Amino acid sequence: MNFYPFHLGDYASHTRHLSLLEDLAYRRMLDLYYTTEAALPVEPEKVARLIGMREYVHEVADVLSDFFVISDAGHTNSRCEEELALYRAKADRAKSANKARWGGARAGLAAEADEEFEQSSKGRATHANLAPLKSETRSETELQTAQIATNNHEPVTRNDKPINNLPIKKIKPKSKTAATPQQCEEYFEYAWEDYPKTSACTRIAAYQAWNARLAEGASPVQMFQGAGSYADFVLDKQVELDEVMHVSVFFGPERHYLTDWDERPLWKHEETYFDEEEY
Repeated sequence: MNFYPFHLGDYASHTRHLSLLEDLAYRRMLDLYYTTEAALPVEPEKVARLIGMREYVHEVADVLSDFFVISDAGHTNSRCEEELALYRAKADRAKSANKARWGGARAGLAAEADEEFEQSSKGRATHANLAPLKSETRSETELQTAQIATNNHEPVTRNDKPINNLPIKKIKPKSKTAATPQQCEEYFEYAWEDYPKTSACTRIAAYQAWNARLAEGASPVQMFQGAGSYADFVLDKQVELDEVMHVSVFFGPERHYLTDWDERPLWKHEETYFDEEEY
């Protein structure tokens, strides 16, 4: 957890009796509690080391006795536990909502891909079946005509001269139906709604980048899906707002929306741990 609400009035009213060192110790204990999302150790000496105040174990012990309760998990704080419970509930709701939305979108995309593969397979099978039929129906007259045409350097194509007076029908693979302009607009609205926006993210920049990729032939479904996956990534990994990718970069030429954000590991700067040997 990299963010938690801090109520100045409540904090001031409950900490007026603390000395400067005790106030510093308490603030660092809160940061440690929220960062690790776990109770503090039972031993005051260990807590002092973790918050970088090993020379002030006495002050640390006094703060622990004032604001924390010893339990089986360690020193717990009721206010911290309430904030963590609210944070986890909100994160679970947001994650469930995103998965419900993107689950349907991914299912639709998979069905569309299966249909396209099936159509392509039928096209390849049709061409394979016609190839031997054409060669088998060539008569001796046709072969002689082809030889004469070769000698005269004026080849007669099989499309120009039908076989057995029957024209040869050209078979073209069915192309994938493109999204309509209205569907592209709807996909953009969904993507913009779910994208983790910051104060620097503007709708105009997102829309311009979106249309630029559409002009290059990008799939609006993939862009829409990518925005949701990135939103899940930001939520799951607790990415700070100032670290969120700008929306124009996300939909930019590098096409970050194609990244498999579900498999992306934790960023190095997000990993937080405490090594006792460092204190």
